[in-house]
Amino acid sequence: MKRLLTALLLLAGAVFLVMPLQAQEGQFGQGATYSEIMRNDHRQIERLIGQLRQSEDHGEMDRLLTQLKDGLAKHMKAEETYLYPALEKNDDTKGMAVKARDEHSAAKSQLQRINHMAGREEYLSRLDLLETLIKSHVNFEEGELLSAAQGVVEEGSMTEQFRKVYR
Repeated sequence: MKRLLTALLLLAGAVFLVMPLQAQEGQFGQGATYSEIMRNDHRQIERLIGQLRQSEDHGEMDRLLTQLKDGLAKHMKAEETYLYPALEKNDDTKGMAVKARDEHSAAKSQLQRINHMAGREEYLSRLDLLETLIKSHVNFEEGELLSAAQGVVEEGSMTEQFRKVYR
């Protein structure tokens, strides 16, 4: 049963192995909003972490980890360069932006510590912590931050700024 689940997870995620995270914009076409781009990134990041957890092949792990790091870098750059500064200008959302930046910092730090060559147990432990940090951040962004941003951020302008990062 575990092998079947692993095979299904790998098969379901195969498309995401071939396509870089930032290419996701094309999935929505030109009509994708910045919040849709963010949510899609979140789903792809979750899939990559699941694939990293299941993989035992060092070559595949290197490829997945590189894809995760590259995708997170683009995703975080868009948020930190455009969204968070816009939220920091508003007293009602400033604290949310500060919290989100702190969560990014913690995730970046943990991502640097992940090395599958260190031994499977240590690798999985560090991956667990990264996954916990990312899940918490995603829940915060999708549950609170994006809703609050609707009243502060002009969607069309923010979407265009996000697209600049993903080009």
